[in-house]
Amino acid sequence: MSARDQRMSRREAIRLVTGLGLLGMAGWPRTARGDVPAAASLKEKFAPHFKTGVALGGTLPADYSPAELALIRSQFAVLTPENCMKMDAVQRLEGRFDAAQPDALPSA
Repeated sequence: MSARDQRMSRREAIRLVTGLGLLGMAGWPRTARGDVPAAASLKEKFAPHFKTGVALGGTLPADYSPAELALIRSQFAVLTPENCMKMDAVQRLEGRFDAAQPDALPSA
C-alpha cells in the first residue's frame, strides 16, 4: 500500500476528530435525565484548556457543503489552511500574487 493510499481524506479527518470529541463527551456533566446538554461542542468542552482547531484544504469554501461548514463552525475555534497560504499557492508566478484563497478562509 502506498503512502498516498494510507492518507486520510479531509472528510475522514473531520469525522475522526468529531468522533473522538463525541467520545470525550462521555465525561460531560449530564442533565437530570442523563442527557448531554444541547450546547455541548468540542470548542466549548476544551475551551478552558486549549482552542480546538482543524486544517482545511481544497478550494475554500466551495469544496465544503453547508452541513460541513456548520459542523466546522460549531466544533472548532481555530481554522488553519492546509496549502492555500503557502508561497507556491499565493505566488504562482514571480511577482504576481493571488490572495483569493487565503481571503476566503475567514468566510469558511
